[in-house]
Amino acid sequence: MVLGLTALLVVACGSTSSSLTGKQVLHFPIEQEPITWDPGEIGDFTDANLMENVFDNLWRFDDNLNIVPDAATQVPT
Repeated sequence: MVLGLTALLVVACGSTSSSLTGKQVLHFPIEQEPITWDPGEIGDFTDANLMENVFDNLWRFDDNLNIVPDAATQVPT
């Protein structure tokens, strides 16, 4: 039995020499289809969570919690 488990482990963890080719798709599980794709009309948490992962923000916080440009070119003063 130990020999069988060892063989299974070696086969399962063995590396492959194939490279990624062709179309690659990321599947992102969501609870429901978004009501709208317009970020200005976000109506609920599910839409807000999805839009946060799709669109850039104008500004963001850096590691020191300073506001820095994200999609914007500068932070207005």
